[in-house]
Amino acid sequence: MADTGDVFEALEAMVDTSRAEIVLVGYPFLSIDTEDYYLDRFADRTAPIIVDYYDAAGGVRAAGAAANQKQRELVADWNRDHQLKVTYVDGVSDRFAGHEPDPSALRRNEFRWLNEFLETEGIQVGDRPTQSKGSRTSNEWYHPNITGHEQIAEQVKSTLGVPRQARGGIWGAGAVDIVFVVDMGYGYPPGGWQNIDEVVDRYARTADGRRRSARFGVVEFRGFDHTLGDMDEGRAPTEGSVALDFTYSAELAGGVLDGLDPSDGGRIYWEPSTHTGLMTALGMNWRSGVRKVVLLLTTEDLDPREAFSDYDLAALQREALRVDPVEIYGIDLGALDCDEMRQLAQGTNGLVLDGTDGKLAEAVDQAIAAALDNPLAWIQGPYVVKSGEELTLDAGGSYSPYGGITAYEWDFEGDGIWDQTTDSWTVTHRFDEEFDGVVGVRVTDARGRRAIGSTQLLVTDDGDSAARDVDNCPDVYNWGQEDSDGDGVGDECDATPGAAIWEPADDGAVFTKAQVEALTQTGSPSNPEPSAPVGPEPSIAPSGSQGDGSREPSAPAAVPSAGATGVVSASQSSSPAPAGSRASGQDGSPGPSGADGPVSAGPLPLTGALSPGWLPASVAASLIFGALLVVFRRRRARQGLMGG
Repeated sequence: MADTGDVFEALEAMVDTSRAEIVLVGYPFLSIDTEDYYLDRFADRTAPIIVDYYDAAGGVRAAGAAANQKQRELVADWNRDHQLKVTYVDGVSDRFAGHEPDPSALRRNEFRWLNEFLETEGIQVGDRPTQSKGSRTSNEWYHPNITGHEQIAEQVKSTLGVPRQARGGIWGAGAVDIVFVVDMGYGYPPGGWQNIDEVVDRYARTADGRRRSARFGVVEFRGFDHTLGDMDEGRAPTEGSVALDFTYSAELAGGVLDGLDPSDGGRIYWEPSTHTGLMTALGMNWRSGVRKVVLLLTTEDLDPREAFSDYDLAALQREALRVDPVEIYGIDLGALDCDEMRQLAQGTNGLVLDGTDGKLAEAVDQAIAAALDNPLAWIQGPYVVKSGEELTLDAGGSYSPYGGITAYEWDFEGDGIWDQTTDSWTVTHRFDEEFDGVVGVRVTDARGRRAIGSTQLLVTDDGDSAARDVDNCPDVYNWGQEDSDGDGVGDECDATPGAAIWEPADDGAVFTKAQVEALTQTGSPSNPEPSAPVGPEPSIAPSGSQGDGSREPSAPAAVPSAGATGVVSASQSSSPAPAGSRASGQDGSPGPSGADGPVSAGPLPLTGALSPGWLPASVAASLIFGALLVVFRRRRARQGLMGG
């Protein structure tokens, strides 16, 4: 488990160890508990006599149990020597008992909580079989499906309860990122910073004196200098600069604000760069899942468009929404209380507050308090969807500590226009045009207070995120862009995708592509050496990856020995998908051979190079004879007449 330890050490170097926690979650077994799955070995291809077999399903489960035990030991050893503690969430394999994958590529566990071979997005509800979509993207196989992720979350919840950061109400505690955007074109702010450092310090702590999860940053901007050239020739901008990157130190933030060195006037030679200053702040490294606040401090008004950068109010609002989102508050020190600033504040759920006549600290106090008092809006995502398809948006994680959410307003184009209002936290919408941007939700609680949440949305012509000019299957969903034979055509749309994509024969025999070609040409294998394992490619972490460089088998694999061919001992499932269900294929959508159609909960169709009728008669007869011996051997084993 050395690699997992390296990850712990990297995290320890990055975080405040007095407040951070690490949670390591165990993994389910990648095979059901069955005695009906073996890998058999022939003594000779021309005389298919079974000489040995291996309990592959049992071996996969044993490897999973050993990996989980290694994780327990690693966590115990780590916690003895480190301040940053790790909690291990055990029992995942027990929770998944009976819902693991069937090890055979010819059938599926009807109630699986992990995606099996050639599928993705499985959902299993109640006592109904799992329904899923077909996928030839190997990175999606043998990972927890949608229901599996829900079950892992339940296991984490049952182990940890409410996380420490949320005890007492995370929203009341006020996890927040705050950036001051300060116009330095004149001697700002008029009257000095007053007691702004006290305000900053107050919001670094909760009412009972506990440290709040609050970070502070400072951006300064001055403007564009007319003396550097004519408008037509272009002018070098004095862009916004980050005077202080995010810090948890209120003392440091207060000191930086107090130490800012404004220019001594001369704005006659300058053009305001307020939009650029705001864009600089929006581009900082904001945290996910916390409130985000920009406080704009200036005596100037806000232009509809910034001449040099060409940023306008719509661009500022789109960028604030993209960040998930940032609420922009205007602290008026002279002329900022204008229509444009009010429009920007309203579009980002902020306010314009009066900071003139010595009220700067009071206005900053009011802005931060208002942000922390709002409900919290959250929308699931990000999403990638095919144009013309419907998508259900989910804002069920939105929350108000002062009463329930009473209304959900939806922005389907990320333009700040609320297209639909519902009293439900979900809405279904069809996206007909290609789109790359954000969708948003605005929630209103029982007090009438509002908050905005957003997520990224990509609508493409084929439903994946690869640009058409580089997509190796431009008309087919092909998220992983796999190209096993390296011919430039992705496996999803390649009629001959190569050795990494294989399909089982009628009797369950498994060959490499090279072996099949050799058998059909000469009747004997082309190479006397043991062939590479055949089966689904190992999935990328977290599926099977335990952090030590080793990997649990992502599927039982047949490993033919010298001159031998593996035969899967597996019977077909006798439980077809319910009639009329998505799995039954009666909705007219493509089945498992398609990239995104619903697939059956039962046996897979037999297609491709090893389908019935493809092999020469002599080879087919040999395979059939071998399959009969397999059945005979299994029957004898069940009767206790044959040893293991």
